[in-house]
Amino acid sequence: MADLIFYLPEHLKQIRELRAIVQAETPAFTRLSTAQKQLLDDQFVMTASDSALKRYELMFSIPIGTGLPAEERRFQILAKLNNRLPYSMGWLRRKLDTLFGAGNYQITRDIRKRYLAVETDVQFESVLVALYDDLRASIPANMELETYISSQYMVGQYHTCWMQTYDEIYL
Repeated sequence: MADLIFYLPEHLKQIRELRAIVQAETPAFTRLSTAQKQLLDDQFVMTASDSALKRYELMFSIPIGTGLPAEERRFQILAKLNNRLPYSMGWLRRKLDTLFGAGNYQITRDIRKRYLAVETDVQFESVLVALYDDLRASIPANMELETYISSQYMVGQYHTCWMQTYDEIYL
């Protein structure tokens, strides 16, 4: 915040007592301005501070994610905020647009087989389990749900197969 002296008319800026008062009050107004900006930022999940995220988690009965990154905590809160029933493809697209952004996911649905798959980019790997849990609670119980991770880049893939019989592992 700018120094409060600039808000005084020119003829009052010359008075020593007023300059002293303004100089004493400027830090308080700066703190007030900072607190006001933080209060406004805390009203929105994407700009909320850690204390506001904790309040949101308490409001929505989400386990408080003290060890989780802020982005993952925001995702969980947004998932709860966007959880509106009944399920429809429009609802699902709006929800995924909000969570991942338009074009960062792909939906596969087969109504006859009661199958729904959501494929997201590899950058959203950390929130895939929370997405699965949230969608599982939102879609009809008789639908099979799968979530996948995809990448636009070629990545090395390693495959292994193992079979466990009793206490022995064969590779």
